[in-house]
Amino acid sequence: MPLTSGTRTCRLTAEAERARGFTLLELLIVLLIAGILLGIGIGAVSTEKNALSGAAQLLVTAALTARSRAMLCNAPVRLRLSPGAVAVSGGPESLWEKAFPRGVEAVSVNGSLLAGGARSVVFQSLGLVREQVVVLRSDAAELSVYIPATGGPRVLEGRYTLEQIRKEYL
Repeated sequence: MPLTSGTRTCRLTAEAERARGFTLLELLIVLLIAGILLGIGIGAVSTEKNALSGAAQLLVTAALTARSRAMLCNAPVRLRLSPGAVAVSGGPESLWEKAFPRGVEAVSVNGSLLAGGARSVVFQSLGLVREQVVVLRSDAAELSVYIPATGGPRVLEGRYTLEQIRKEYL
């Protein structure tokens, strides 16, 4: 390409212009659109996960409350699980009952399905309980909550049986 004598300008051919790449403005627009789409997608997935995690934490809180109450009162305390809720009761009175978040349900306790029914876990006066595995499910995933004979409950991703937990984690 010819250079002009006083201004030193240079003209690029159409082929050289294409080879230069993208402009900064074009790159910023693409990144902005990708960020918006990614934000929308992550928000939809994390809402499902948050509901399931919230249900698991609700169950952990219920188990810890039942264990503490049994030890404090020196009397058995019952943790009652139904597909849509968890309740803690000591003797004739109900201490509290909470529903799981929308879209989350308790599926099974130690492999026994809860379909339409309920299952009770009894914490004895010293806070002891028979080991339990409660499976919670949402549309996005499943979590298992392991309630040991002593100590604090543990939340595990996926569906586990008591035997699997004993083999892999204990």
